[in-house]
Amino acid sequence: MRAKANKQEIAASKVRLKKSLGQNFLTEKNIVEKIVRTADVDKDTNVIEIGPGIGALTELLIDQSKFTTAVEIDDELIPVLTESFGSYENFELKHIDFLKTDASQFETHGASTTKVVANLPYYITTAIITKILNEMDYVDEIYIMVQKEVAERISASPKSKQYGSLSVYCQLLCEVNYEFTVKRTVFMPPPNVDSAIISLKRKDLDIDIKTIEKFVQNAFKQKRKTLVNNLNKAYGVDKPTITAFLEGLGYKPSVRAEEISPEEYINMQSKFKEEVING
Repeated sequence: MRAKANKQEIAASKVRLKKSLGQNFLTEKNIVEKIVRTADVDKDTNVIEIGPGIGALTELLIDQSKFTTAVEIDDELIPVLTESFGSYENFELKHIDFLKTDASQFETHGASTTKVVANLPYYITTAIITKILNEMDYVDEIYIMVQKEVAERISASPKSKQYGSLSVYCQLLCEVNYEFTVKRTVFMPPPNVDSAIISLKRKDLDIDIKTIEKFVQNAFKQKRKTLVNNLNKAYGVDKPTITAFLEGLGYKPSVRAEEISPEEYINMQSKFKEEVING
């Protein structure tokens, strides 16, 4: 199969690139191959691709995987993708809005591993990641191209400038790795910033995802304020009680949300619910 990752193919498709959908198509075959190689796609891998564009990644994914499902919202791209890949038995095209899709619509096709591999529109990156992690527990690994700044936030360490609620949420649920940077010049049209490939490999945890997600969001509500202030405002519990609770866990009253590791948040949220909210 020949990867459709060049400007001539994009021009020949006569597709109008839509800013409203955050469309920036890859134009470098070597980047496409590096993404698929990094995702370690093989004949026992089921792939879900979100926003395939004209199929630069899709073509190689079909070739390497057991089954590939592409999800595309743009009416204009459907005939292009159907013409290119509709005849392949291990391929399905869904003309839907991924964020409005019931997670049960996707199958694993008997593969041992299901992976999401995608070049995500910048403006809905967080929403897509959240949907996958919250609703699609059959997805084992995620390999996505996102804005470089977002990749740095997701993979950030505690006490760093980029570390925030998104960092904690993703690292709580997954092993996160910043894989490699992708320069803006390999897209058509070029975005205003560089991109990066980031991987998220789901951990085997028995936790209430949505409850912890909400707790972490509350902890980071106002990043310049202390954790005592943020929890006080979010839960209406008086500051002395929260201070005593944090000191009981070994934290200073001045501790801020960005000083606490993802693993520590699991213990903190559980004990806060048990000792402060229900106690």
